[in-house]
Amino acid sequence: MPAYFGLDIGSSSIKILKLKGNKNVEAVGMAVNPVGRSDLDLPVEQKTKLVEAVKALIKESGVKSRNVVLSIPESLVFSRILKLPIMSTPELASAIKWELDQVVPFPPDEIEISWVVIDKPKKSIGNEKMKVFVVAVPKKVSEVYVRFLTLTGLEPERIENEILSLARGLSGFTVGKGVSLILDMGASFTKMVVVEKEQIYLSHVVPLAGMAMTRMISEAFKIPINQAEEYKRVYGVDKSQVEGKIYNTLVGLMDSLVVEIKKVMVNFSNTEKDKRIERIVLVGGGAFLKGFTGVLVEKTGLDVVMGDPFGTIEVAEKIKASGVVFATALGLAIGE
Repeated sequence: MPAYFGLDIGSSSIKILKLKGNKNVEAVGMAVNPVGRSDLDLPVEQKTKLVEAVKALIKESGVKSRNVVLSIPESLVFSRILKLPIMSTPELASAIKWELDQVVPFPPDEIEISWVVIDKPKKSIGNEKMKVFVVAVPKKVSEVYVRFLTLTGLEPERIENEILSLARGLSGFTVGKGVSLILDMGASFTKMVVVEKEQIYLSHVVPLAGMAMTRMISEAFKIPINQAEEYKRVYGVDKSQVEGKIYNTLVGLMDSLVVEIKKVMVNFSNTEKDKRIERIVLVGGGAFLKGFTGVLVEKTGLDVVMGDPFGTIEVAEKIKASGVVFATALGLAIGE
């Protein structure tokens, strides 16, 4: 069984998960993020609070391992899928470096690069391309994350960006279902990743998410943030609730989100002529938003379903019911 566990620090909550083998959850837990931020470049007082929250969650969940795979917010990294001619590993490393030099806004000596071949034609008889998922992380960012783990008494097995772990965590749910657009709405960002089986086609991140909705409700109704959050949880974007007043407040943000979804759909259809996105798979806290599924069906014309990362994995029923928020943590725990 894996000697490590997954740690997913979101801006609203912290999730941890450890597997026993491939089919059983050995330990799992979730707690409120006391600082409301997912990046770890924090003032000392906030960093101390977050360290203590992580330690408490580890103790409460019963995780004994000190080795961890930690997610890093997609907003702090540069990731891209490159299509390159079939080549050897040394040639590929040089080609990736050259490609990144053209687009990454950091000097080469200030970034760390990792990559994985996600699709390689079995035969090369013409102009076939291989697909490589590339991630560039500023060294100062990765150093902050390693130092944070040191404060918690943990050893980093690996630090990876959320898109990879999100897709991996839902691979059992998306396999055999055609091309899916995973939509993960958290507190600060909404992540989108187009996948088929275990292949990632493209990803996209936008700052249109739960906290923005809460602020809009707070401003529209002139109520405190905590009350606005409760309104959002109770009424969501359901047109039938409170004479549609909450929906009307949030419809502009919903429309903006749909615009971004359609951009992803167009980009995908332009690059993959013989494929189409079959459905949207909802995960993250936003998946529970009342009326959200109906709005997306109406505005995109796609089927919309709730993701189930624990579909083939044994876990307590109360955790399975909130499985959509554990997709990234599960992907971290599964490993590469």
